Amino acid sequence: MLFCGMRETNENEITLVDTPADAFKALLKYIYTGKLQLKSLKLDLVLDMLGLVHKYGFSDLEETIPEFLKVNFFRFLKFLSVYT
Repeated sequence: MLFCGMRETNENEITLVDTPADAFKALLKYIYTGKLQLKSLKLDLVLDMLGLVHKYGFSDLEETIPEFLKVNFFRFLKFLSVYT
C-alpha cells in the first residue's frame, strides 16, 4: 500500500477506517517493542485491540488476548460473588 504507486505513497497521512486510534497506538508500541502490558490497559482498549490483531493478522496476539480476557473474566466473576 505504501510502496506500490498508490495515492498513500505520496501522502504524509493515511486513513485507517474502523480503526480506534488508541488501540492502533498500543499495537504500534507492540510492533516496535515486542511487549504488550495487557494488565495496564482498560478493558475497552483490549477489546479494540483484539479486533485489530485479527484484522491485521497478529496470530500470537490472537491467542494471547482472549486468554487474558478469559482469566480476568473469571477473576471478575469471583470478585462479584464476594461483594454482591
